[in-house]
Amino acid sequence: MGRHRFDPAPPAHLAKRRLGRYRLRLKLTSDSKLRWPPPRLHDPTAVSAGDAPRSGDIAHQLTLSPTRDYLVRMPARALSGGLVIQGGHNVVLIGGEIDVPMQPGDPPSSNSRRGLYLTGQTGTVHIEGLSIQGPDLSEGINLSEDKGAAVQLENIRVEGVHARDESGFTDNHPDVLQTWAGPAELRVDRLSGSTDYQGFFLAPNEFGSQPPPRQVLLSRVDLRGANCCYGYLLWLEGSFPIHLDDVWVTPHPPTTLLHSLFPTPTAWSGVREGSPPVGQFVPAGVAGSSYISPGYR
Repeated sequence: MGRHRFDPAPPAHLAKRRLGRYRLRLKLTSDSKLRWPPPRLHDPTAVSAGDAPRSGDIAHQLTLSPTRDYLVRMPARALSGGLVIQGGHNVVLIGGEIDVPMQPGDPPSSNSRRGLYLTGQTGTVHIEGLSIQGPDLSEGINLSEDKGAAVQLENIRVEGVHARDESGFTDNHPDVLQTWAGPAELRVDRLSGSTDYQGFFLAPNEFGSQPPPRQVLLSRVDLRGANCCYGYLLWLEGSFPIHLDDVWVTPHPPTTLLHSLFPTPTAWSGVREGSPPVGQFVPAGVAGSSYISPGYR
């Protein structure tokens, strides 16, 4: 959504036959393990994303107590429409798929075309093994975390974020990941994303008076520009520590890496152009409803 703000408004179903198939596909090694484990949950409440009420559009909304811990369970099949998680202390979601279907309207609300919206957590929110896609996906993950939360995103795939108007982008400025308030810490390990406009849009103090993040840690990230359009794949506003490890960008043709990094390439020192030698960090089939966590370092 770029400079435009939205109005904030291990799964039990895995079968043994799927476990074997996906263990073989993942070929787990020590390098496959993730950097950050989920937070320890105290007497957590399990909630179902599939049973969550609608938020006024097609998104499912979970409204949680800021003083309790939660385990969010995704349905066995793709969740049709986005997911809003509002509130909660420590919140954990591992495995699942979100599909944003084509909707009527010219265009419909940007909120109804968003994959995941996290807002108002007070502890640590851990999202792992989630796949987000769909024919009307216009925003991947949005964060509005003004209550001091830490956000962990690991083994995430966000595929095909796009506007309906890919000429003037009058309906939206799509982003793979955008934050406009907080979090206190952002930790990303293994994320693959593609977009027709912007990749990571990090402006954590754009709409909030909270302190700047203690740190932003981006590890094993690859972002790909579409075969059209334009936009910065990495956008940074504000002053806070940011640490990059194995971050790759494939620019929108015919632009170059120089025109993919805002405000300057030096702000993103260490980012490399092209695809990782090992391929996408989260290829199709790794994240999703049959996700198996590789464990943690």
